[in-house]
Amino acid sequence: MVRIYVPRRADCDLVTNDARFIDWFIGYNSDDGRIEFTDSADASDIVVLFEQYSYKTWRYAEELARSPLVRDHAERIYCVNYDSVGRGFLPGCYTSLTRANYDPSLHRACGYPKDYNEIALAPQGASPPIPTFLFSFVGTTRSFPLRRKIVELLGSHPMGRISDLDVRFHSHTEEQKRSYVRSIQDSWFVLCPRGSSPSSYRLFETMALGRCPVILSDDWIPVHGVDWGDCSIRIPEADLAEVPRILGERLEGAELLGRNARETFRRFFTHPMRYRQYLQGILELHSAVDDKPKDYDSRRKRWRSAEFRRANQWTLPQRARRRAARALLRTG
Repeated sequence: MVRIYVPRRADCDLVTNDARFIDWFIGYNSDDGRIEFTDSADASDIVVLFEQYSYKTWRYAEELARSPLVRDHAERIYCVNYDSVGRGFLPGCYTSLTRANYDPSLHRACGYPKDYNEIALAPQGASPPIPTFLFSFVGTTRSFPLRRKIVELLGSHPMGRISDLDVRFHSHTEEQKRSYVRSIQDSWFVLCPRGSSPSSYRLFETMALGRCPVILSDDWIPVHGVDWGDCSIRIPEADLAEVPRILGERLEGAELLGRNARETFRRFFTHPMRYRQYLQGILELHSAVDDKPKDYDSRRKRWRSAEFRRANQWTLPQRARRRAARALLRTG
């Protein structure tokens, strides 16, 4: 029996303000016979830290160093992190790690702990009509240069529907959300390019709606255990111009891919299943046998290493290139 402690915001200021995540994690896993929840870190084998959503820089290491929970229990702490860009400080489950900062001995890719477009994930009732478009993308182009290229290269394609919706995230109206759902249902394939994050809510919303997601994100880390080839298509970012040809060649199998995507969502990414996946990933990491030191000093040494800084693009040359790229994106 593995004893698990889940701190709340009052216990540690690194914990999310959204207490629902903790309640859901405990509620969906309380009947798992492998574990029991405790009310003390000292009495636990595992501490599950639902991290506060934030844009973490290298200075986050200082916040971790100030936390008594991290200092005293570093060897048993695992996180659930849903930042736009996961940095990988702590072992645990992340929605948005990049390939550079992903370590399979420390990390698991996962789905988001909350839903954004509740309309997309609600039961849809009758089957939608046969799609009109081969592919579609409706979203902002401001979050990543690849999205501008989608508009430039594919915007006038007769078999595609490409719409630049210049709306800040978390500020869409209900009608915009409904229109977004209709655009997915009216497409055989839905382009899921990376934005500020390597991952995207769009991927899971597309699957829930029974359409095949087209993953355009070289940095995306697949969630372990899912047969992604059975329910999605992945195309390298450099091959964006080839998207219409590739999807045209896959059109005959699009309906089956969409059905598989919906079934995969039901098996892995419904609300209860996401929280059970967090537990499963953490238990796998905890039970893995490796020779890496797990005490606080070893964790801190990793955060300060040149390798960790390079993986997160925090070296001075990397930061300079990133500032130049952002300036180019703004001026376009």
